[in-house]
Amino acid sequence: MKNIRWIFFDLDDTLYDQAAPFEAAMNEIFPHLPSEIHIYELFKRTRYYSDVLWKDFVKNNISLKEVRIQRILLSLQDFGFSSTPTECEVFQQNYNLNLSNIQLLHDLPKLLSGLKQHYQLGIITNGPTEHQYQKIKRLHLLDWFQHENIFISEQIGITKPDPAIFHYVNNRIGSSPEQNVYVGDTWENDVSPSIQAGWNSIWFNHRKRSPESDHTPLLEIEKIAQIKSIL
Repeated sequence: MKNIRWIFFDLDDTLYDQAAPFEAAMNEIFPHLPSEIHIYELFKRTRYYSDVLWKDFVKNNISLKEVRIQRILLSLQDFGFSSTPTECEVFQQNYNLNLSNIQLLHDLPKLLSGLKQHYQLGIITNGPTEHQYQKIKRLHLLDWFQHENIFISEQIGITKPDPAIFHYVNNRIGSSPEQNVYVGDTWENDVSPSIQAGWNSIWFNHRKRSPESDHTPLLEIEKIAQIKSIL
């Protein structure tokens, strides 16, 4: 595409498979989970509650610990499975341990190396600064992304889906919105707000979700390497 200068990525479940450590921790802590509960549907439900509860965290109405406990507790309840806050806290501990084994999606190293030859690359992600940087380092993402082009919600004080986070980044990098592409997996946090901010949005819909508004992304893909088809 002409005039594109910057390509920004979401982190969680966009640059690595966030469901893999989730499934491993779930099998360890809840081995008797009914077989009719599909693990990926449960995972998507926890992502939903993460986004809902994060809004309360940003307003200081709930602690980060409570966000992590409640997102599992509420998701399991939605599937008719009872658990306790203690079990959910232990799950989070195991989930954190499994995060130490995360790896970039298979096609990403080659893709990022190719993109870096033609574009400036960056990351925009929600989450606690230290926690997100730990994942960035485990994934060796600093091989492709410079520190100053990594924007974490806690660090800058703005959280997706507020379009202001994209305006903030735009001002920091000195670019025009139409020169920027944002790649992310969720509609509410990634696609909708980036489009509202005037950016080009690529929806990495590998979880096969449905659109949640009338916004139209530049491209919808199921495999990350498909980005090359338009860039």
